[in-house]
Amino acid sequence: MPYQFRFTLNDNDYYEFNKFHLKNTPHLVRQRRLYLILIPVIFFIILFLILLYGQIFLPWALIISAIVAVISFFSIRRSWNKQPEKNLEKMKRDGKLTYQKAISQDFGEDGYTETTEDMNANGNYTIIERIGDGPEGIYLYMTVNTAAIIPNRAFNSPVERSGFLDFIRSKINTGEH
Repeated sequence: MPYQFRFTLNDNDYYEFNKFHLKNTPHLVRQRRLYLILIPVIFFIILFLILLYGQIFLPWALIISAIVAVISFFSIRRSWNKQPEKNLEKMKRDGKLTYQKAISQDFGEDGYTETTEDMNANGNYTIIERIGDGPEGIYLYMTVNTAAIIPNRAFNSPVERSGFLDFIRSKINTGEH
């Protein structure tokens, strides 16, 4: 069963993809966890060194270190979650949006075609590395950082969306990505 989609991407689609990407790409998830663990550890190491070599009163040192670690933990999380929005604003300001607005996508038995104002790309399903099933759309990853975005509004119904996911998974011979 072939699928054809015609839609216009907007800033929100691009933002939602980047948000999904940050929260679901394995190496970025590991990096985020590492930062969230390392920052408090670094502050407690500094505390230990201050206690070992300094003349600071232990309860005050513990309180100050704990406060700084907690503030850092939450500010990193907030900063990380704001990054897609900041990136989009910067690209718009610089006039360098990396997505095409008007898109036509055709998915057939043997491959797919994506057409925009600037390009016409044909491919087979073997180049799809991963399927992202996000709350705002489906993302077909061609590389670690590049994906075809299909927003939920491109589908006529949840049944069509589910059918497309089954179809594309069968074409790349994988389960849930």
